[in-house]
Formats: sequence, structure tokens, C-alpha cells
Amino acid sequence: MVFFYLPSGHDLLYYYVPALKGDFVFFYPFWVRWFIQPLAWIPYPYNQWLLMTITLIVIALAVRASKANPFQLFLAFPLVWNLWYGQVETFSAVGLLMVWLGLQRADYRLLNIGFILASFKPHITGPAMLLVWLWLPGWQARLRAIWGLAALVALSFVVFGLAWPLEWIHNIGQISFVDSYSNASLFRWLGWSVFLLWLPALLIPLAREQRFVAVIATTLVTLPYIPVYSHLALYFWAMPWWLWLMGQLVWLQPYTSNIMYSLCVLLPLGVLLRLYVPALRTLRTDRAYS
Repeated sequence: MVFFYLPSGHDLLYYYVPALKGDFVFFYPFWVRWFIQPLAWIPYPYNQWLLMTITLIVIALAVRASKANPFQLFLAFPLVWNLWYGQVETFSAVGLLMVWLGLQRADYRLLNIGFILASFKPHITGPAMLLVWLWLPGWQARLRAIWGLAALVALSFVVFGLAWPLEWIHNIGQISFVDSYSNASLFRWLGWSVFLLWLPALLIPLAREQRFVAVIATTLVTLPYIPVYSHLALYFWAMPWWLWLMGQLVWLQPYTSNIMYSLCVLLPLGVLLRLYVPALRTLRTDRAYS
């Protein structure tokens, strides 16, 4: 409840609302405007309260449907950041969860809603979305799973013109936060060589769910700019407390230094190690007995 009484909503106030009113660039696919436009019509702080309420409801429903530890999720820094700053990253993270659950249950309504929500941040969710889409059994199933998203894209071309993707890419290109203190990506330190981490994510033998989580974690490690709040998608899968603590180092930033933001990359790296080490041991054992 503290979020409803203390000043908050920085990103909502200074990015979303101005962009929705045409006074600032829009960093999301243009169809996302139709989902968050009401936030520009409602005065502050009521729009922030509305966004936080919807976010908490969505998270509560996602916890029930996932393998998440509710204490880990609700105490996690990425969720606090999303709530406090007035971010919509929560919806893309929940969208990835819905896409996975839709695949498991062959539920095409869940898949359609999941693909739409995940597409709020396609540069972050895109690899995992593509993976699930390719896992669907045949082109008929693939088209059935994305007809909602396809309809939104088609309508966006009618409303905003065929060139809006170029404008969106240009807007994204203006975000030069690679050297920002809040960047939790290895790209900041390793440059383009970090993309070699995609080799184990795609080549090590893993079960489907493990591969899905590995692709999410690898994306969070390799993209040029990853703020810590983007790690939220990983919290819908069970993790040991020691690994969870790696993602909370940023809480120490006021008492230490900004390097704590960067050290949060230990969370997705730890997720990858927990997936790869048992898989490689199994592979080694199988080869020893073959």
C-alpha cells in the first residue's frame, strides 16, 4: 500500500503521458498506445494508482498460474521498480508466461493474449516468442496463435501508416544507455562478443521449458541495454533463495555504488548455469556409456 501514498510514477509522468499526448517520442510498438492511452486521460496520481492496481492484479493471477515463489516475486526489486516508476514491463513479462502456458495447454486464447502482451517489448521478448511460435505444430496452429497480434499490426498500419516501424526503430535507437549505471547487461563489458552466449542457449540439449527459460535469460544478458526491471520475467520460474538474492544486490546501491545495478546480471547468469551444468553432466554421462 505504500506505493499509493508516496510520490511515484516517474516513467509514467515523464515518458508515457507526454508520448501519448504527442510531446515525446514513443518507445513501444505503436499499437501499444491503444492499451495505455487512458493513462494520459486520467490526471496524476489517479493514473498511477490505476496502473499499479492493474499491475498487482495481473501479477497475482500470474503467480497462481506459474511456478513462482510469491514471496520472491512480490519482494523482488524488478517488481518494485515497475510499480514505483509506473512501468508497463510487467505486462510483457506476464505475456511470456502466458505464451508458455498456452503452448503447454494448447490454449490458443491464452497464446493470442500472451503474444499481444509480450509484444509490448519485442526487442526483449522477441527471441522467446519466436521459439514458442516455432514449437507450435504446423502453420495452421502458428497462424491461429497470432491472429490477434497480426490484426493489431495490420490495424496499426492503417491508423499510423506503413512507415511507423521505421519511426519506432529510430526512437529505440535514441536510447543510448549502454554505459548507464542502470545497465545490467554483459554487453556493457564484453561488447559484441557477448552474443557467443547464444551458442549454448541453442545447442546444449535441454528440455523445452529449460530452453525457453534459457532463451529469456540469454536475451537479458546479451542485449546492449537491459535495466534491472526487465529481469522480472525470470521470477515466474522457481529459483533458490541464494540466486534470488543475486537479483536484489541493487538494494545495496545507496550504501555502496552504482556497480550494484551491473552485478544484478548475476541473476540471469546464475539461471543459465543452473540449466547448463546438469545438462552437460548428463550429456557427458550418456557419452561415457555409449
